[in-house]
Amino acid sequence: MSTNPSGENAWGEGGNWDEPPVPPIPPELIAACGAKDCVLFAGGGIGAQAGLPTWGEALEKLISMAEKRLEEPGEWTSLRAGLQTNQSVVAELIGSRVPRDILLKFVREIYEHPVAVMPPIFRILNSIPFASVITTNWDTCSSRASVIEIRRFCHCGTPMPSPSISGNGDS
Repeated sequence: MSTNPSGENAWGEGGNWDEPPVPPIPPELIAACGAKDCVLFAGGGIGAQAGLPTWGEALEKLISMAEKRLEEPGEWTSLRAGLQTNQSVVAELIGSRVPRDILLKFVREIYEHPVAVMPPIFRILNSIPFASVITTNWDTCSSRASVIEIRRFCHCGTPMPSPSISGNGDS
C-alpha cells in the first residue's frame, strides 16, 4: 500500500495510493435498478475488459488498415498524430476519407471475433434488471454477452457494423 508522508492517498484518505476509493452505491440508484427504471450507458471499457480494442486502439487499427489497403494514398501520419489530442476529430476524418462499405468491413475485422471468456463485469451487469442499455461502442460485446435480455438495446454512434437498434421484443 503506497501513501504519501501524511499517510493519505492521492484522494486525501487513508489507504492505497494507486486506487481511488469506491463510493457507496446511492440508495436511489439501487431502488431505480430494482424497479427496472435504470438505463446502463456502456462505454468502451466494457469491451476492453473482454480483450477488444479501446476507441483509440480501434482508430489506430483503422488508420493502419487504410494505409495498407486503400489504393489512394492518404495523409495518415497526421491522423495518427491526432489520436493523442482529439480522437473524435480523427474518427470524423477517417469516416470522410474511407468509403463507408470499406470502413464497415474494417470495423467488422477489428471487432467481430470470438471473445474466449467474458469478463466478470458481464455477469454482474446481467444480474441487474436495467430498463435499457445505450452504447456508443462499435463492438457488439454487450449484446453478445446476453445483455440483450433487457428490454431495449440502442447503439448511438456511426458507423456501426450491426443493426443500430435491437431488442428482445418487449416495448
